Amino acid sequence: MTFKRLGFLLLLILSVTSFSIVNWSININLNFGAPQNIPDYSILIDTGVSFADVYIDDVYAGQTDIFGQLLVNFDASGYHTITIKDEDYLNISVLVFVDKTGKYLKIPLVEAGKLVVFSNTYPVNVYINGYYYGTIRSIDEEIKLPEGEHFVTFESPGYNPITKKVYIKFEEKSAVNLNFEKLKLELNIRSKMSEFSPNNDWYMDRWELEIYLSTYATVTVDILKDDIKIFEKVFSGKPNLNLFTWDGSGASEVGEYLVKVIATDGNDEIINETKVLLDDKYTYLKEIAITSLIMMFGTILYFVIKK
Repeated sequence: MTFKRLGFLLLLILSVTSFSIVNWSININLNFGAPQNIPDYSILIDTGVSFADVYIDDVYAGQTDIFGQLLVNFDASGYHTITIKDEDYLNISVLVFVDKTGKYLKIPLVEAGKLVVFSNTYPVNVYINGYYYGTIRSIDEEIKLPEGEHFVTFESPGYNPITKKVYIKFEEKSAVNLNFEKLKLELNIRSKMSEFSPNNDWYMDRWELEIYLSTYATVTVDILKDDIKIFEKVFSGKPNLNLFTWDGSGASEVGEYLVKVIATDGNDEIINETKVLLDDKYTYLKEIAITSLIMMFGTILYFVIKK
């Protein structure tokens, strides 16, 4: 039990004791089942957990009372997302429709504990039975998981996933140590453009190459003409998509160019190649676009002045 709940209960006990000395009495009425006479355009939220934070459409609405309830009033009918957050329970969101008739909404919370992840790499994505629970981005972060024994799968981009049996205790912290192993390096490339014309006509002025990696690697892109390197770019590649663009720098003539992509991760090196045609086609797209904008602006200005 958290300190705020324990403190409130102690205060309640002391208050009852003090009141009995001066011959006062406290009447506490508990509703069993769905309460009656809920105001129009209102929802009585019942979580069964005291002092849980309630949000309506991501806006803080208040805390549940000692009995785990909160009455929320609305101005009109409509759909709203109700989110319940508490330090010792899993966050939960539900979509509800509010109409004139007041509603009683029971939202049971799932008891949870916290997991600390010590890993040789971050971020770490956390899954239980394929359900995503969140991402841990540093050693300073923790993640809430449901109470009980689980087979938890940990994933980090570019590394083999790890599955471990973890026991989570309510209101307590557990820890796991992870030593991820890098995936074997794989390299694939593709481009949706077989040619381009870097003549600043606003149409196909740059050539784009998609570079897909299985893990982190140093990527070198060499562009050659007749076996002579005319352009080179080196960058740190990340798992999945990396985008390379070439604006024709280094090219002195039209024609076909060889593009060589080299990826290395310290253990393996992979080379992949493709070709691209650099031409001098001019489309006049820039002139057409500028002329259209001038005409549109002139038309708007004419009607403004005319009024």
